[in-house]
Amino acid sequence: MKRLTFILGGVLFLLQACAPEPVYRLKSRAAEKNITYHKGVQYITLQNDSVQVVMSYYKHYSGIFSMDVEVDNNTNQIIRVNPKDFKYEAFEGVNADSSVQPIATRWAKDPEEKMLNIDLAISQQEANKKTDDLFFVAMQGIAVTQGVTADNDEERRKASRQIHRNNVDHAVDRQQYHANQVGLKNRREIWQQDALRTTDLWPGDSIRGLIFFETDSHASAYDFLIDIEGRKFSSWFWQFKYYPNQPTED
Repeated sequence: MKRLTFILGGVLFLLQACAPEPVYRLKSRAAEKNITYHKGVQYITLQNDSVQVVMSYYKHYSGIFSMDVEVDNNTNQIIRVNPKDFKYEAFEGVNADSSVQPIATRWAKDPEEKMLNIDLAISQQEANKKTDDLFFVAMQGIAVTQGVTADNDEERRKASRQIHRNNVDHAVDRQQYHANQVGLKNRREIWQQDALRTTDLWPGDSIRGLIFFETDSHASAYDFLIDIEGRKFSSWFWQFKYYPNQPTED
């Protein structure tokens, strides 16, 4: 009986491990008159002291999501826009609002920190590759020596097989290294080119980019709070979670 229970427990664990990840969507809680649409995307316009912020939900990734944000400086002075100006308060429940305590407060991800971490990972991988290449050369040298100094055909064939295995393993490692490098460089490109980064806006200037946040899987709503040199903005979004084969009605 204990063995059967153990097996069933293992099967249930495997089934749970293979369960699909939820798909998230954010929808604005703003009044319809304050929402504009373009190709199905909701855009919310916020105004404070001649500074305009337009934001929309962009996409959920693995563990994070992004908001598309544009800031227009219509003042007569230079203002600085920084990802650290953006944060959210997460709320749980169908009646989520600022009258209850948020379950979490998180600031936007820092693109400069993300790019630094990626550069460090790239550097580490390059060092690992050099070490692997030196190890490969050493192992091949040993195998070749064993083949040359072998006393019989069986030992020579064994050395030959080892040389072949070393070549195959090294080729696989190089392909994996290349794939990892491409992945890291593509991620860096997103943070460098697509993310909103610290920028000084002259009068009449604007900037647009993605702001990235950690996903709170328990949140039913986010209050996005923006503070650009003392000019404060707030915009609420519902967070919906969907699973495959689940009705998608709100």
